[in-house]
Amino acid sequence: MKKWQAMASVLFILYLALVSYLSLAESGNTPGIRSWDKLAHTLAYSGFAILSGAVARRHWQLLLLLLACAGYGLLMEYLQGLTTYRQASIGDMIANITGLVVGYMVLRGANHWRPLPACSTGTRDK
Repeated sequence: MKKWQAMASVLFILYLALVSYLSLAESGNTPGIRSWDKLAHTLAYSGFAILSGAVARRHWQLLLLLLACAGYGLLMEYLQGLTTYRQASIGDMIANITGLVVGYMVLRGANHWRPLPACSTGTRDK
């Protein structure tokens, strides 16, 4: 594993911990935050997709990580539904998945200028 992939793996784990905390912590009644909620979900999960591209070595590994991130998003929404101070939201789930797709598209577009191993769909991925 290259040094930057190891650092990306650590960053991915730290990011996972941060998103978990923000997803499950009791939030205050901040005015106006609800209007930005879906954008925040989309951006957070775009971050997961981009970090997944830095961690994965092959395209299939990237797709597997993205699938795992989607499952993680569903799990976070389920766990929010179990709390007394949060609620699960289908809209949030859709925003999470949208973020993963947007992040994947950013990775594919960025691959045009500076290829990442995981973004290559060539024969070496098999």
